[in-house]
Amino acid sequence: WKFDSVDAINYFLSYEDIQEIWKPSTQRCNDLKLRHFFINEQWILAWVLTLSDCTLNVEYFYLDPLSGERLELDY
Repeated sequence: WKFDSVDAINYFLSYEDIQEIWKPSTQRCNDLKLRHFFINEQWILAWVLTLSDCTLNVEYFYLDPLSGERLELDY
């Protein structure tokens, strides 16, 4: 991949919808991981940002680690 976790967060936070969800709170269970996904007979590497308020409200966002482009992954 071309950029690290700090770069990935900066890319993610450049999107307005993610900025709106990323609210300062005392109760947050967010996570960032670099993962492989097997989709349509091929492996895809992506940064995965999980935003959660530590209850059932969880949202996932994906980013291409080479281009910084946002990905829509269905798996």
